[in-house]
Amino acid sequence: MVTQVLVDIDQEELAQAKDILGTSKNTEAVRLAIREVIAAKARRDVIEMFAGGAFGDLADDEVRAAAWS
Repeated sequence: MVTQVLVDIDQEELAQAKDILGTSKNTEAVRLAIREVIAAKARRDVIEMFAGGAFGDLADDEVRAAAWS
């Protein structure tokens, strides 16, 4: 669902974001920036899972071998 929202955005920051994201339209830049934030959070969550040992079995040769058989 798409909702139209009126927000104040610093024009210099928006221009920087458009340049970084490779976009030319304001709406496109904002949408992509939001997606990037969501993706960054997902990456952090996976890193925390790795750090917490959630995938510790992957270091076990027998577990890895069984996964591919």
